[in-house]
Amino acid sequence: MRGEGRVTTGEEIERRTRGRPVAEVHKKPVTLRIDPHALEVWRASGKGWQTRAAEVLAKYAPTA
Repeated sequence: MRGEGRVTTGEEIERRTRGRPVAEVHKKPVTLRIDPHALEVWRASGKGWQTRAAEVLAKYAPTA
């Protein structure tokens, strides 16, 4: 059983936060217009297609 025999201090309670942990790398939401066929192919590739598409974009991004 969780917390059995342990007292939570006020400091521990104050440090707790609700929700997901904050990510170190923040992603930016964007709107991107692409060919319908390309979108269909990405979506058909299955779960995680947006992550894979973002990885391809990052890999081929021009370097300054």
